[in-house]
Amino acid sequence: MKEPIISVRGLRYSYPGSDDRLVLNDISLEIFPGEVIALLGANGSGKSTLARHLNGLLIPNEGQVVVAGLCTGAETNVWEIRKKVGMVFQNPDNQLVAALVEEELAFGMENLGVAPDIMKVRIKEMAKRMDLERFLEFPPNRLSGGQKQRVAIAAVLVIEPDILILDEPTSMLDPAGRREVMEQVANLKKMGKTVILVTMIWMRQQQRIGL
Repeated sequence: MKEPIISVRGLRYSYPGSDDRLVLNDISLEIFPGEVIALLGANGSGKSTLARHLNGLLIPNEGQVVVAGLCTGAETNVWEIRKKVGMVFQNPDNQLVAALVEEELAFGMENLGVAPDIMKVRIKEMAKRMDLERFLEFPPNRLSGGQKQRVAIAAVLVIEPDILILDEPTSMLDPAGRREVMEQVANLKKMGKTVILVTMIWMRQQQRIGL
């Protein structure tokens, strides 16, 4: 039987200064390699807060989160967990930092000390996989919402994480952009990636592409 790649046990969390009001109360779950999981709920229900616990951005007040055998509560594990769990936020404009798409794909690898020759190969392969080859020399701010979101996903995937968290990736997009991003999520599933999708609603479109 497969071991879970993420295990959450008895998670409780309240934000500092919130008078100990619990945002997450006694959350337990297991996520297995290759699964596509949707965290569903209304605004303010704690979906994004839970997602941020899964890569160590937040640490439980009580309980435990273990990612690939590493406890997020141990400070020495955080860097290794961040390499295993990539996160794409709701608004790609808040995540894209480079002047060109090619530089955006290189940014995370540079921080990890990936050799330049390996970086070039990965960028070429990822651009092809995400249909971004013709945009490599474009500034990200010249792209559509769906294209920007693809760049944000590619910039995370190129560092080769085992797990990808997408926090409301389609909420700011038009129908064409939503379809574009969800088709890429379906491709990630085919690649064997573990995908955690934070969303308010599980759309018919997601069911049509087999998620």
